[in-house]
Amino acid sequence: MQSNITKIQKSIQGLTLENHDENAGNSETISTDNIISHQYLVNRSFFGKIIGRGGSTIKQLRNDTGAQIDVIPGRDSITIKGTQDKVDKAIEAIDKLVKGTHSASRPTHFLSIPVSSTLLTQQLDQFYSSILSPTFGCQGLDPSMLVSHKNLHITVGVSKLTSQSDIAKAAEFLKDHLPNVVNSVIKDNDRLSVHIHNLKTMQADPSKAHVVYIEAHDESKDQLLDKLCVGLRNSMIEAGLMVDESRPLKIHITLINSSYRKEEGKPKNSRRETFDARPILDSFASIDFGDVPLNKLHLMRMGKRGPEDTYESVESIALE
Repeated sequence: MQSNITKIQKSIQGLTLENHDENAGNSETISTDNIISHQYLVNRSFFGKIIGRGGSTIKQLRNDTGAQIDVIPGRDSITIKGTQDKVDKAIEAIDKLVKGTHSASRPTHFLSIPVSSTLLTQQLDQFYSSILSPTFGCQGLDPSMLVSHKNLHITVGVSKLTSQSDIAKAAEFLKDHLPNVVNSVIKDNDRLSVHIHNLKTMQADPSKAHVVYIEAHDESKDQLLDKLCVGLRNSMIEAGLMVDESRPLKIHITLINSSYRKEEGKPKNSRRETFDARPILDSFASIDFGDVPLNKLHLMRMGKRGPEDTYESVESIALE
């Protein structure tokens, strides 16, 4: 949300025009005498928070700053009118509100490396059939929690892209800049692949699990996958296009996730229920799906909105 502010002032028939490159894009100020009208660009996804319930927040902003503040429907823009000091105060208050909302908002996209092969699909189907068997006895497990072979992936990082311009910027960065990162790690004769084996739970207590994942190891001597993922993530974070989670990258592939549970009659936002993963780990902890090549890097939308509940790709590049 932070960037340098560029001001270009022009005198046109007694009016002053100022262009600000800040937050979501260019903002424009037109002043006459002491009263100015300022078009301040804010992603429309934040309008609900700025307006508040019944208009309570925007009324409070007007009272606190003394400026007239109006949201422009259908545009990423807010009109602020008043004296310069009141407009500045309103911009500061809106910025604070937007930054707080952005920090609390959920990720909208993720950078991923899909993991797919014919053999892997067959092995995964056999594994799923085994743990769903009535005689297996995994309490709390539901078929809807199993990740389809079409959605298997390694997550490099997550992003909060709250407007079409944000999404377009991230897609352009992926297409134009990330190939340089890929080429710096993967040389001409290198082929990226992972060895997929060993099941684990994200939670310390497997009897109250939410996620079961399988480890993905790059067993090449140069550890190309680790270097690539770190390089990709750092580049996206430096460009302001990825959330800096301030924790080590955990390269893994999720196979079971309780957040995907679908049960009729249950509220959509009801509390997640755990499942007992101990039988799965007892029988399949050392399962081995072998080596799988990695060929693509995708910017994906959160939520399985594509055909057959698959993820939708915004943009992709080859890993070669």
